[in-house]
Amino acid sequence: MTDDPIARLIELLLHIQPGMEAELALQIEKQLRAEFVGERVYVKKPKPAPEEIATKFDGRNIKELTQGLGISRATVYRAIKRRRDLSR
Repeated sequence: MTDDPIARLIELLLHIQPGMEAELALQIEKQLRAEFVGERVYVKKPKPAPEEIATKFDGRNIKELTQGLGISRATVYRAIKRRRDLSR
């Protein structure tokens, strides 16, 4: 694996779309490099969907959820509230 996020993105793109022409991949890479030259890019950690959190919550496993998913107690309770509000 490379520490160059653009190279890794192109690598994944070619893996997912094996029929993609190399020229198109090179054009995408060139455009991304031109757009982000000199930038420090922050990649956010993906958060689980509120539905996923609420589904996994059984009323007693808040500590396991927060540790396992890397989220706060407040996030769990917001997900539960959102699920409850949507079901009304």
